[in-house]
Amino acid sequence: MRYQLLGPVTATGPQGPVPVAGPKRRAVLAALLLNANRVVSERQLSNLVWGNDPPASVRGQIQVHVSELRKLVGRDTILRQAPGYLIVVRPGELDLHAFDEAVTLARDELEAGRAESAAERLRAVLDTWRGPALGGVTEPLRALEGPALNKRRLSALEDFFDARLAAGRHVHTVGELRQAVGRHPFRERLHVQLMLALHRCGRTPEALQVYADTRARLASEVGIEPGRSLRETHLRLLRDTTEGAAADAPGRAPVADVPVAHVPIGDGPVAEVRGPPGCTGRWGSTRARRSPRASPPACWASRCGGPARCSPS
Repeated sequence: MRYQLLGPVTATGPQGPVPVAGPKRRAVLAALLLNANRVVSERQLSNLVWGNDPPASVRGQIQVHVSELRKLVGRDTILRQAPGYLIVVRPGELDLHAFDEAVTLARDELEAGRAESAAERLRAVLDTWRGPALGGVTEPLRALEGPALNKRRLSALEDFFDARLAAGRHVHTVGELRQAVGRHPFRERLHVQLMLALHRCGRTPEALQVYADTRARLASEVGIEPGRSLRETHLRLLRDTTEGAAADAPGRAPVADVPVAHVPIGDGPVAEVRGPPGCTGRWGSTRARRSPRASPPACWASRCGGPARCSPS
């Protein structure tokens, strides 16, 4: 048998697809498969399939559905074991197990420096998904178990982008990352990956705009600041940009470490900042929140001749 949970719930036998009729019967099958080779009690099945409002005849309905499923997949496959039922699933029969195994192997490859191989493996296993997990089952089961499964898919997609970036395929990854960010606008890791891909393509202004747009959206829709990973990526790109500008400027020494003061970068102490002697630059505020580990903020006053080091008071 072959069972699929990563999309519409289906079963396939040696002769082809097995007709598992109705959302409740598919939900009973899916609930057993999610706990493959383990006993699922009748009470668990009731909660997963019918939720908080099961019918009075729920026990009898479970028995009917299990009986019909045993006819479809084999009487030696679904077993009665107190206080419920168990489905026997062998290696390679359940798409969820194959997915988890492939993702684990790909992560090991990525850690070992085999980014191309990891990306190929992740691309292949992501293609096995046929839509949101647990399609065609009852709402209680989909609501209880679906989000965790879909989150595993999203995490694997982020691993795929990490592998592509590690393999140097920045140009070919930007478009897919933009689509992923559009589908998951509050997923910080995707925004970080998009910023890095754009930056490595020589499109740093676009990468910085991604941060600005994300920060504005978080503030307006959720009321929070970007997380640490996004903030640190933003500062890193700004340092790269200002160091490059300083290196290109005639007669100017490179600036080693230039963060930005007008972006909250941590929960550290608030410090006064001022420009160097003769600087007429103006901040949006004369005070900037700084991380204890942060370097002094950058002055962007044009009369300073470009970015220059400012010192805390």
